[in-house]
Amino acid sequence: MRPREPDCAGLTFVFTAFPGLLLHAGLLHDFPYPLCGCDACDTTWQREADELEEHVFAVVSGNYRESVERRDGEAAVWYQVRYPNGSSGGFSNAITVPAERLAAAKPVLRRLSSGWRAWPRRTRTE
Repeated sequence: MRPREPDCAGLTFVFTAFPGLLLHAGLLHDFPYPLCGCDACDTTWQREADELEEHVFAVVSGNYRESVERRDGEAAVWYQVRYPNGSSGGFSNAITVPAERLAAAKPVLRRLSSGWRAWPRRTRTE
């Protein structure tokens, strides 16, 4: 799903054979649901659905940021998600992202240094 505005992060939902779902947000990050599928983890489908919904709402409301920066001399891809009750973020080595995808993302993310904008609300006439 992609809003008409180019400064708004798109969302892609990928259903996996696990069973599970990958949420691709913006240009560089994939978020798995559930995070872990082992029998020892005590997560419920309701909890996973709530976390997925919270993540989607954060992206569409403009509370998602990505960047490519250097960490310990290596390129790293970063993300930050702000929720009503807190935030989360992290990074991974940029080598995990295909070079062409990373190169295309860098100028866009530099332009969006404050993060992705909120999706525009639909008017009643649309």
